[in-house]
Parts: sequence; structure tokens; C-alpha cells
Amino acid sequence: MKKLLLIAGLLVIGAVTFAGNYENELTERMKVSEEKAQAGWDSGVRADMVNASLDLDTEWEKELNDVYNLILKKLPAKEKTKLKAEQSKWVKDREVKVQKAYNKYTKEEGARMAGELAASERLSITKERALELAKRYDKINVKKMNLLDEEQVNGVIENIKPDKVFHLAGQSAVGLSWKSPVLTVNINVNGTLNILEAIKKHSKDSKILIIGSSDQYGLIRPEECPIKESKVQNPQSPYGVSKKAQEEMCKLYVKAYNMNIIMVRAFNHIGAGQNKNFVVADFASKIAQIEKGNEPVLKVGNLDTFRDFTDVRDIVRGYVLLLERGKIGEIYNIGSGKEIKVSELLNKLVSMSKEKIKIEIDPAKFRPVDIPLVVCDNTKIKKDTGWKTEFFIDDTLKEVLEYWRNLD
Repeated sequence: MKKLLLIAGLLVIGAVTFAGNYENELTERMKVSEEKAQAGWDSGVRADMVNASLDLDTEWEKELNDVYNLILKKLPAKEKTKLKAEQSKWVKDREVKVQKAYNKYTKEEGARMAGELAASERLSITKERALELAKRYDKINVKKMNLLDEEQVNGVIENIKPDKVFHLAGQSAVGLSWKSPVLTVNINVNGTLNILEAIKKHSKDSKILIIGSSDQYGLIRPEECPIKESKVQNPQSPYGVSKKAQEEMCKLYVKAYNMNIIMVRAFNHIGAGQNKNFVVADFASKIAQIEKGNEPVLKVGNLDTFRDFTDVRDIVRGYVLLLERGKIGEIYNIGSGKEIKVSELLNKLVSMSKEKIKIEIDPAKFRPVDIPLVVCDNTKIKKDTGWKTEFFIDDTLKEVLEYWRNLD
């Protein structure tokens, strides 16, 4: 059985995935109900057929709610918030799909049959979601550890002996790194060293993906874009320096200990659930608060920079592909390969708002050093793994804004 270790969060969370049995148990449990419903459908009696669909839908809805709540109990606070927003969106999307199905069947089959066919559509959507969450539940086993606690890290690695490790934990906010440079370096460098040492001692064959950052490149001239992995690094923030140091240690462990490490420099990525320390989440959360009447104005920092933004789902898919197809000891950029001005992102979000948004420039939100242009050359990761982006920026921005609207 393959064991994956996903290390995420600021300091603390290691989410370990195993294969469980909940999905199989759910499928077996629902067989009796499915067979009972089938008997009703086969009866040819319209009332029995309708009742069979309604009863089965009710049971699948209950199973869906049960597994959803089981997942919530296992997740840390931030992940709970993300799942709640995801489920809220799914419920809304289901109702839209059912209504569209009803309208379609009304035109094709008439009003009498449309209700039954739309109910069948709802049943299918609910069942699919219940099984999806059951599959997800089987893969969750959360362990907490402090990356700066060497004993804890050793204990987790020794206990699990993971086949693959995705190291995403760290202090990743550039702005915060200026306020807390010691914390940033401790987590990103010393925390990573604790992981590497533990794997070297207890799980030498583990394949490891270390997440770096485009901030490692530092000041970039326009003619240097798009940025290749070969560009000399000259980081301009404590965060960028810490990520460069992390990467140098990883390169050393590959050479000195033959460890199976692949390094990736991630460019800006966005998605629902991202911390408000990041620009798109900050904009979207403030717009949602203004719509609710809780904020009078949207305060912003430097809007004149250009960045390479990618949907986080594309980024994560790239991480998986790198551990499957990437080359040991190599460094890869990952990003869309397209730059967009921060002011344009803001304008897109503002155009989606239900209220008029007043914007003010806040000098306190400016960084001591800000790089004007960053855009990724993703040729290498495409060539070695076949990765490409699948999500459009406008769709992602809508999802991010909707996520913040749905939060209490």
C-alpha cells in the first residue's frame, strides 16, 4: 500500500493518506436500498416508481451528510473552513443542475415526466458526491507535529515511512517575513532540515518534493522574462532568502546522501481557502465584507506589479506529476507562463461585486522592496511531465470571491 505524507500549514500539520474501507462499506450498505428502489422502478406503477426514487434520494442524502461530518471531525480548522465552503457551493450547484434538468425535460417530455426525471438527476448527483466524500474520507489520517520539534518529526517519519513526501509546510507570506524574519527562516530552513534528517534516518527511499518560490529569483529585468530555472537567484525578501537556503540544503542532501529530492519553484497561485495574507484572498475577503456591510472601504497596496497567477488545482496537479515523472535532483518552475497586473486582478474582482466598491491606497500595505515583473518559463516542467494549466483565471477569481461570501 502506497503511503503519502503531505506536510502542510505554518508549522504543524502532517496529513497522512492511507487506503480505508469506508467507501466499500457505504457501497455495500446501500445495496439493499438500491435493490429495493429497483423493485419499485420495475413495478410499472407510477406512484411506486416516484416513491422509490424519493426514498433512495433521502438515504443517499443521509449518507452524504454522515460522511461529510466524519471528514469535518478529522480536519484541522483551516481545512474545515475550506470544506464547508466547498460543500455550500456544491449544494448550490446541485440545485442549479436539477433546475436546468427540469426545464430541459419539461420541453422534451412534458411537465408530468419532468419532475420525475429531474428527481432522478438529483439522486445521481447526490450519490456521486457521497461516494466522492467517502473516497476522500478513506484517504485522511491527520497527525500533528511541530516542524521545529526534532523528536516529533522523527517520530512521525519513523512511524509512517512514507513512499512520497510533499513538503508544503512553511511561512509563505512575503509581507509577514519582513515582520518576522527569524520565524520565517526557522520554519522554512530548520523545519525542512528536521524533515530531511528524519527521512535520511528512517525512510531513505522516500521520494520528496520540496516547494520553493519564484521569490528566490529576486529583482528581475523585463528582458529576463519569462524566467528560466537557470537564472541567478538574488532574493529581495527574508522569505525569498529562506527559500533559497532551503533549496541549497536540499541540493546538498541529494549530492551527499543520494536522497530522492525534487525541487520546484512555485509562482503565485490562487484558490478558495487561501490565507488573507495573499493579495487575491485579501481583495476578495474585503469585497465580501463590504457586500455584507461590515467594511466601508477596500484598502490596497501596490497595484502596479505584474505577477504570474495560476489556479492552485493546476499547481497541485503539477506537484503530483513531478513526483511521478520529474528527475531526482532537478529544479522546476511551475506557473502559467502569463503575467497579469495586480490592478487588473482587482478590477476583475470589483466587477463581480454586488456593491459599489470604494478603493483607497494604504501605504502600510506596501512592502519595503517589491519586484515589478515576475513571469514563469514553464518549458521544463511541461517537457518532463506533460503538465499544463486547465483552469481560467476569471473562473478561479469567481470561486475565490464566492468562498469568502459563503463564510460566516
